[in-house]
Amino acid sequence: MMKVTPTSRQPPRQPWTLERLNREHSILLGLALDQSTALSYTSALNSYLTFCRGHQLDVEPTPETLSYYITFQSSFINPSSVNTYLSGICSQLEPFFPCISKNRNSMVVCSIGILPH
Repeated sequence: MMKVTPTSRQPPRQPWTLERLNREHSILLGLALDQSTALSYTSALNSYLTFCRGHQLDVEPTPETLSYYITFQSSFINPSSVNTYLSGICSQLEPFFPCISKNRNSMVVCSIGILPH
């Protein structure tokens, strides 16, 4: 077994859980996206977070919150672009909310009629 030598100046750090390691790893991998894709995804995420803050909603992407976001955004952008926004939001939030893809494909979100089923 290898040991850290007593003269090593490694600061003491608490180990992370595997869940946190996976989350942080996913974030870093997400940053490796093509820059134009990353900028689009960041813009979509900012749009979603601004929507939640302005409407005093929790940022957790529940089916209801996502359907409200779609309804609201469809008044300001081309409704066919909403799906692209949701892709960016899902990509950015999945490390924090693993159920986001399931919620995005929920009946209440898909029944709005803007998104492909």
